[in-house]
Amino acid sequence: MDAEVTDGIRTLTGFRKEDFVVRDNGQPQTVLYFSQDEEPLDIILLFDISGSMRPKIEKVAAGAHTALAELRRGDRIAIMTFHLRSQVVAPFTDDLEAVERIINDQVLGGKFRGATHLLAAVDDAAKYFLDQPRTQRRRADR
Repeated sequence: MDAEVTDGIRTLTGFRKEDFVVRDNGQPQTVLYFSQDEEPLDIILLFDISGSMRPKIEKVAAGAHTALAELRRGDRIAIMTFHLRSQVVAPFTDDLEAVERIINDQVLGGKFRGATHLLAAVDDAAKYFLDQPRTQRRRADR
């Protein structure tokens, strides 16, 4: 879990892990890892290519392009698509220009068909993360 503490304007620093309480269903959890450094981020962009998404995918892709502009050096992206089944279109890379090309060519230019199996796709994305070598990198899927 990532957290940013601000005063509404600036990011505040100087915290220790003892300054935080993390709860799961109301139960306090042990903070195993705490850092104030900016760790590189791994993100999976998961695109719905079911038939109903065809009219909306360009707007979704534009949002992905905007998000890519916010990434920092060392962050990595993987691209997955799904409809009835999910598939990894591009493994993790820090080549953001390649990611842009893949979104344009293989996602926007691909075929849209089938139904939406969102929960299975999210599960597949989580499994893909788990299959990656474990590092201190932050992980996110959208």
